[in-house]
Amino acid sequence: MLAATGDQEGAVAAYRETRRRDPESYESAIELGDLLMSRSVLGGAAADRQAAAGAYHDAEEVLKRRLANTDDKRLRLLLAKSISGQARVMQQRELGEAVAELRKAAALDPNDPEPAILLGSFFRAAGNFEEAGRILEDARLKWNEPKVFVALFELYRDQRRTDDAFKVL
Repeated sequence: MLAATGDQEGAVAAYRETRRRDPESYESAIELGDLLMSRSVLGGAAADRQAAAGAYHDAEEVLKRRLANTDDKRLRLLLAKSISGQARVMQQRELGEAVAELRKAAALDPNDPEPAILLGSFFRAAGNFEEAGRILEDARLKWNEPKVFVALFELYRDQRRTDDAFKVL
């Protein structure tokens, strides 16, 4: 409820308090992980990603213990979600580090389109087509190079935007 009203700090504190009072609350652990991941994406805070990984891991441990005594579909789905959450944390971390290095490389040689192309490709591979498109469209305006057009074509093709894909070629 607090997160829905925009009070993320209050929501994080409430979930943490619930976890403190009931460490077996896998639902609260997963919700806390989701909230921290959302916050880390918006603000890019590595501490939130690490805390999210810990919350997802806690949920995984509780769910595994519960599943030792029963074979419940809902618990299995929540276990998959907690494992998936941990994988997202690792992907975000790796993508974040790669993005930081590419931005440094771009600053070293602002006339080289390669960092922008790689950055767009990373976001495309991560499924963030909007950010990939923004980066590659900016690159297309800045550099008149075939490899920029090819990267943009591939992005639009992946999105099944055939008309846009052929327009950039």
